[in-house]
Amino acid sequence: MTNAASPTGDQIHLERHVGDSTVTATVTSIGAGLRELRVGTIDIIQGFPADAEVAFCAGQILIPWPNRVRDGKWSHQGESFQLPINEADRNNAIHGFLLTLPHEVMASSSESVVLHTTIAASDGYPWELSVVTEYVLTEAGVAITHRITNASATPAPVAVGSHPFPCIGDVPTEDLVVTLDAATRVVVDERLNPTGTESVQGTRFDLSGGQRVGDFDLDTAYTDIPARADGTRALTATAPDGRSVTVWGDSNFTQAQVFNTNEFPADGGTTWAVALEPTTAPPNALASGEDVHLVAPGETWELTWGIEYDAHH
Repeated sequence: MTNAASPTGDQIHLERHVGDSTVTATVTSIGAGLRELRVGTIDIIQGFPADAEVAFCAGQILIPWPNRVRDGKWSHQGESFQLPINEADRNNAIHGFLLTLPHEVMASSSESVVLHTTIAASDGYPWELSVVTEYVLTEAGVAITHRITNASATPAPVAVGSHPFPCIGDVPTEDLVVTLDAATRVVVDERLNPTGTESVQGTRFDLSGGQRVGDFDLDTAYTDIPARADGTRALTATAPDGRSVTVWGDSNFTQAQVFNTNEFPADGGTTWAVALEPTTAPPNALASGEDVHLVAPGETWELTWGIEYDAHH
């Protein structure tokens, strides 16, 4: 670890030796975020310096809801709640509470770390959640497991997302081709809140055949994503030479968000970046109730996602 003067807190370095290569990662104590991930000398997520603020929620964990809640207003079992507005320009509550919360290290090794924090009950979300996040380096990346325990007396509505920006070393991110086999997208208004769904077939939103990052403009939620043989769902970014990075989620992650920008801060300027985000529920899920997971009192919801690099050309 380094000192906690960083905006993201303590920096937890992980390292795993795989043959003649090394997988390394940096995890932050604030937000339990993923700040760096490398396979050998190849960066496979768009990182940022230890002394920098997090931009575009890079590497963040989104609990107890991903994406937006319109006006921060929602209700559950007849009670109405008001979440803090943290996307002021669109008047939405976005991406949950975890990203600003300090975590303590419960256990660690050279290749893994287990972090814990508590989401305190509040007027806008009156449940206390104990959140454990475990990072384990794999032979080609990292697997991240969340264990969310409801410490309240009534069932807690929870949804989860993650926000990595995959990249492949020095390959310009605008040249990566993103593939996501999804049949349906969530249609949104000018504030990026959902108004319905529609088929992506034959539209600019269809990523099933792959699209180059520099050729699309998306901040789009996708549903109807078929599971792979192992039960996971995946989003992939592929370089022109065939190398790829895949972001996958277990069976809990039935949906995904794809977002790209050419304003990601890098080296004093800006660059292209693309977020490939597994999610368990669509935008505005707390308000709509759609695909929200109810965690019973004392129960733990466990779910896992990860990032893998494939060097095969």
